Amino acid sequence: WPRPALSGAGDHPDRHTHVLSVLTPLVALGATAGLWDLSKQEAGWLAGAGALLALVVTTIVRQWRAGDRLAFSQSITVVTLLTLALSLLLDGNALIVALAVEAAALHTIGIRMADEIPLRAGQAMLMAVSVWVGWRLVTLDALATPVINANAFVDALVIVVGAGLASWLADSDEASGYRLAAHIFFLAWMARELSALPNGGGIVTLAWGAYGIGLLIYALKKNMGSVQRIAMATLLLVVTKLFLVDLAVLAPVWRIVLFMGFGGLFLVLSYYFQDLWVDRATPEDPPATPRPSEPSS
Repeated sequence: WPRPALSGAGDHPDRHTHVLSVLTPLVALGATAGLWDLSKQEAGWLAGAGALLALVVTTIVRQWRAGDRLAFSQSITVVTLLTLALSLLLDGNALIVALAVEAAALHTIGIRMADEIPLRAGQAMLMAVSVWVGWRLVTLDALATPVINANAFVDALVIVVGAGLASWLADSDEASGYRLAAHIFFLAWMARELSALPNGGGIVTLAWGAYGIGLLIYALKKNMGSVQRIAMATLLLVVTKLFLVDLAVLAPVWRIVLFMGFGGLFLVLSYYFQDLWVDRATPEDPPATPRPSEPSS
């Protein structure tokens, strides 16, 4: 194994330098924690100090002539050590909030500085947090007080962070993916929290319907075709749930209320938004150009 060199082919650090710049702090942290028999909290503080030191090194390396690629490796070290520190110092809801805030901060830094490194790191972290929250939405039951509880607040915070970051992204495809994921998670969040209420199935249907209609109104006013399709798919999901689930499990009174309510509401929407659909589909006529006056004979 050759000695790592800062200047490889093309005046760039070779791969050994990249590998060592990432692995050395992690190996040092693990060896120190095991050798000194550190507690979880002490190892967390040590990882946080290592992340701060790696951040200083990254700032210095960026100023070198051929330091951009090495700074990339150091940035990975910073994110890794900071994430380890948060994981060791916190747990449960506090850890989810901390990781979501870190992901949002990395997004902000990457977008403001037009730097791919923190942006991609923030996206990877947000994806990991989203998987965790998605698992909670599927497996955890609502607490004693639906909606107003710690789990509901933390999961909703992650959803809001994802939806908010979508408006900052320059890539429209990535932004659409963020919005779609936030939309699906919000539907799952409402289903988990509201299903614990009496007649929770009907309440979930009402909440989904109100949300879908509000989303459709917003999409129509802003002329956002992708959001219109998502809103229509949500309303189709509501109708499907109404026929396949609610019709079999709800009391007759709830069935009547839901069917008459949504039927009347869809009828009103079809008339109220008809002109809006036409306005968005057909452009306005261009203003008439005044004809020059003909000279008098």
